[in-house]
Amino acid sequence: MISNLFGGATGSQPAGKDEKIWRVTEVLGMARNQLEGRFASVAILGEISQFKAWRSGHWYFSLKDAKSSLNAVMFRGANQKVPFDVQDGIEVVAYGRLTLHPERSQVQIMVDRLEPLGAGALALAFEQLKKKLTQEGLFKPEHKKPIPDFPQRIGIVTSPQGAALRDLLRVLQERWPGLHILLSPTRVQGKGAAQEIARALNTCDAYGQCDLIIVTRGGGSLEDLWAFNEEPVARAVFGANTPVVSAVGHATDTTIIDFVSDLSVATPTHAASLVPEKKAWAEKLQSLQETARETLLRRVQVERQNLLLLTKSLPHPEQLLRHKQQILDDAERTVRDHAERLLRLARDNSNRLEARLKSTHPLLILNQHRLALTQLKERMERVHPKTQLEKLRFQLSDRRAKCDKAIEDRLHRAQRNFATHAASLEMLSPLSVLSRGYALAQKDKALVTSSSQLSQGDSLTVQFSDGLVATTVEKITPNKE
Repeated sequence: MISNLFGGATGSQPAGKDEKIWRVTEVLGMARNQLEGRFASVAILGEISQFKAWRSGHWYFSLKDAKSSLNAVMFRGANQKVPFDVQDGIEVVAYGRLTLHPERSQVQIMVDRLEPLGAGALALAFEQLKKKLTQEGLFKPEHKKPIPDFPQRIGIVTSPQGAALRDLLRVLQERWPGLHILLSPTRVQGKGAAQEIARALNTCDAYGQCDLIIVTRGGGSLEDLWAFNEEPVARAVFGANTPVVSAVGHATDTTIIDFVSDLSVATPTHAASLVPEKKAWAEKLQSLQETARETLLRRVQVERQNLLLLTKSLPHPEQLLRHKQQILDDAERTVRDHAERLLRLARDNSNRLEARLKSTHPLLILNQHRLALTQLKERMERVHPKTQLEKLRFQLSDRRAKCDKAIEDRLHRAQRNFATHAASLEMLSPLSVLSRGYALAQKDKALVTSSSQLSQGDSLTVQFSDGLVATTVEKITPNKE
């Protein structure tokens, strides 16, 4: 049976010749139109999975639950409005329309808007950026720069039309009239405001020559203050060489810039209160000047009295002169004693050197060398080669005579031993016995010593003194027979 995908069944009869035959593309196109027409606007809850951001700027991912998964695509124009970082594992609500991908024959949702489940998108983006910057160390206290006590030039990054600027300028003028203020104007909310704030802050830091920079705006909703929660602003504050004070919103408002700035205050008015009051400091300075003048006058009076007392206590010049003369006499006596001690040491040293010179007089040394030379000559004559040679020749002649006699005696003994052994060998030689009429019988090269070793017909080899004879045993007769 052929069913109509977009109508009822045609029945159980075979299709007629006039029934339409669909192409795959046509069927999928009609299915896509039906799907997009019925699900033109849907909101689907699911967990982000297999998220990929392509170089084109488009996002591809899946929405899944415990049982199923749905492909999703979010094009660049739509995903640029997502304020939080999309990553696998986040549960979101995706708003868009269902469609059918014709080439892969897959149902997918074309997402126009993403919202995280539970916390709002802005709250999630706030926590994500806060966690990221915390891990990078942008909030650490050791990176905080000290706030100057008496800034001479203050830069202000804010909107020129904002009430926060008017309040800030009013309080600054009240506390320190004539203070040099530099305004770096920027938008403080709306799309692209974060980049403008970062540029204004960088410009003020690089060219403003300020002692302090205040980044401020009035209160508002989370969306109104969102520009101060974006990463470009946070990194511009962290990278500034000038101390930065954050004065954004009301006391209950908290933004990322509050964590990364060198000082965070509740309101713009509180930021202005960082500047000391000129009138109070002028009064304090005048009081300190009066105190210093009175202290100086008292010190001068005391020192004048001390000078009078010292003048009265000074001794007479003649007494000072006698005292110096006594010191000079003591010094002269000390020098004389020291000189005499050095002279004695030099004299003793001279005597020691004279004794050493006498002991090393040339005549004395010459006599010692003559005696040594005579002794050496006698030793040389005793060990002269000619004397030694005559002695060795005599020893050699004596040893040669003894050696010749020992060789001759040894040769005579050897000749006598040889003759004795030769006679004994001659007597014991088998050839000598054979020459007397005896013979040796061998069977298979073994000597036959008994008739019992032979059998009739055995081949024998009989050795005489002058040759060998081969024979055969014909008869064996024992001796008892």
